[in-house]
Amino acid sequence: PDRLFRPLLQGSVPLIGMTGADGALALGATGAGQAVAVLDTGVQAQHPFLAGKVIAEACFSTNAYAGVVTSLCPNKANTQTGPGAADATTPVCWNGSTNLCAHGTHVAGIAAGRNPSAGIPPSGVARDAGLVAVQVFSRINGQADCVRGVRVCLGAFESDILVAMDWLHVNLYSLSGGIKPAAINLSLGYDVFSQSCDFDSLKPAIDRLRSAGVATVAAVGNEGLLNAVTAPACISSAIAVGATSKSDWVAPYSNESATLVDLLAPGGDQRFGVSGGIYSAWPRGVYGYQQGTSMAAPHVAGAIAALRSRLPYATIGQIENALKQTGVPISSRWGGYTTPRIQVNRALAALLDINTLTLTRTGSGRIVSTPSGIDCGPFCSASFEPGQTITLKAMPAEGWIFRRWSKGCSGSGDCAVLIDGGPKAVGASFVKSKQYRITVIKPPNGKVTSEPAGIRCGGSDTLCSAVFPGGTALTLTAVPAEGATFRQWRGCPNPAGEVCAFTVSSAHTVTPVYQPWPRLNVIQVKWGRVVSEPTGIDCGAGQKACKLAQPPGTALKLLATAEPGYLFKRWNGCPSPIGPECGMTLDRKSTVKAVFAPFR
Repeated sequence: PDRLFRPLLQGSVPLIGMTGADGALALGATGAGQAVAVLDTGVQAQHPFLAGKVIAEACFSTNAYAGVVTSLCPNKANTQTGPGAADATTPVCWNGSTNLCAHGTHVAGIAAGRNPSAGIPPSGVARDAGLVAVQVFSRINGQADCVRGVRVCLGAFESDILVAMDWLHVNLYSLSGGIKPAAINLSLGYDVFSQSCDFDSLKPAIDRLRSAGVATVAAVGNEGLLNAVTAPACISSAIAVGATSKSDWVAPYSNESATLVDLLAPGGDQRFGVSGGIYSAWPRGVYGYQQGTSMAAPHVAGAIAALRSRLPYATIGQIENALKQTGVPISSRWGGYTTPRIQVNRALAALLDINTLTLTRTGSGRIVSTPSGIDCGPFCSASFEPGQTITLKAMPAEGWIFRRWSKGCSGSGDCAVLIDGGPKAVGASFVKSKQYRITVIKPPNGKVTSEPAGIRCGGSDTLCSAVFPGGTALTLTAVPAEGATFRQWRGCPNPAGEVCAFTVSSAHTVTPVYQPWPRLNVIQVKWGRVVSEPTGIDCGAGQKACKLAQPPGTALKLLATAEPGYLFKRWNGCPSPIGPECGMTLDRKSTVKAVFAPFR
């Protein structure tokens, strides 16, 4: 048969360790980038406490039995998705002046509400989380299917819950803004079980969601039983949540079990509708008190979203175990065992040791990571996906040098850390560098510049000495003047052509040596003219360009031309004369002369 399920802050949020200077909120567990899916009686998305938080809506509700069961989908069909699909103020949600669908809005507010006016209540557990509102209930118009004396009530058919969970699984990665629910909340139940009910038809859906990183949080029921809970809380892969009272004891109405209840959370006192309950959102933009394990479960769902926002790579198993291991032990009503009441700030502290890289630094500098996550001064930590290799790079502050890594790395190069399921710690040590003076002997025929800046020496520039921190990678560059060629460095520990690069570790003096270009001098004579290839020399017959400087190794050809009535006779000083042509390679200072004579 299609079974029928029943729907089962101000002080509670501080109680579970969310607020205060050492609260989970202050440590970054705000719920940002996460969501809670509320499978319930719908949500008033426009409520001030929930405004802007609902990122997706759906409705899976039933029309059946000739009007005895009526769909709560606003479109009156069995299915609706999109904005407004889970509206808890749709007309069919009202029975006279009573809103039958208030439960889901109240639950959503506990998990992720936020008061824009800083009023009361200030916020739900995961105040920056989004909400996925899913209507899974139907209206029951018949006293036989409701509690005694009630003619109209709500119930959620198992088939609708299964379709809703499948819809969530299919759409996990396509919700608004790419936000994926960290948990779904099931504040509903049917029948009671004193042992695990893993035969339940909801278990495969719960398992699929858990494998995708989504927890299913279920209320254990309000029958006050000492050794039994309602389904689906009895399913082993669900997180079963019981309720504590305002006095932080197990609430008298909450079902208990030493083996089936995983966690406790505030659910309010037993009196209905008074200030002993949990104060949260109510349809039509107001607030109200409710109590029950239905109120306890969203405290846990919100806590999971908050923790996942701070530690996005923590698994559901890790989060659940941390909540269990760090919770406040609450004795059962009849004694004999305790169950942990969630304490989110303690759970966060425990989780920070899982898949987390923590870095401590001495001295002055920054450490950055690839992929991003670490970018810090003296201390920081970040969680990473298991299996990732994180590369850390040290960036010394001015006047400091990076000395070495410690703990999880060694040496002074980049540090690579494998995240493999346990906490990792790395130390980084920077030391103040000594200052050393670097001097350049001012050269003729050229200049020298430095990187980093500090030296600019030669010609009219007189910055020929500067102080650099030890460890500085210093590069000196020789720049020859026009008419000169760089020849060599003297005193450079690592010369490479015109560049002298070295790490500063002591005072140092270097000298650049430049060589003036070799010069050709053509002696001016009577009765003829001498020109050059390439151009530059044009000497004689009224022309006076008789000198030329060129880079060493330049090949020159001189051509002698006699004036009318005269003839070329010979070259003096030419290394390779061929008639009136003189070939030479200019590699030193040279003087040549063309000799002309009159005709006889």
